[in-house]
Amino acid sequence: MAADAADQIAKRLIKGAWRYGSTTFNLRNIALTEVPETIGRLSQLENLDLSGNQIGCISLL
Repeated sequence: MAADAADQIAKRLIKGAWRYGSTTFNLRNIALTEVPETIGRLSQLENLDLSGNQIGCISLL
């Protein structure tokens, strides 16, 4: 999957999680290479699954 496609999928999923106030969130196996900045919008987030991606660096959110 191309990085742009992975980013678009992540943004769509993050928007839905934000809308519903999710505390658990799964971005597993979607070919991300970095953590999307918009993940910071999920203020109620307690659990985040990023397994199966190619993330090389996680910056402070």
